[in-house]
Amino acid sequence: MIGAPPPSKKEMSDFLARVDAIFFGRKSFELTGKSMFPKKEYYVFSTTLKKAIDFQLINHDVKKQVMEIKKQPGKDIWLFGGAKLVTFFLNEKLNR
Repeated sequence: MIGAPPPSKKEMSDFLARVDAIFFGRKSFELTGKSMFPKKEYYVFSTTLKKAIDFQLINHDVKKQVMEIKKQPGKDIWLFGGAKLVTFFLNEKLNR
């Protein structure tokens, strides 16, 4: 068997209780939309989106903006993006 089984409903609920913001890649955001995780702050990373409705659009000075967001008080931030966004975070050491 490759990988682990998906989280149980309780595990997912416990995880979401620790999170108050979600970092999305554009494609992930377009697949899920805002209704999947209500009451969370949404940040969408995209160079192709031109305007944001009911979410924060991050499309320039990404590292600087991420560092500013991470300094704000709050709970954990969930990185919910594709390989491109995750790779950027790892390369820039923003995953801490």
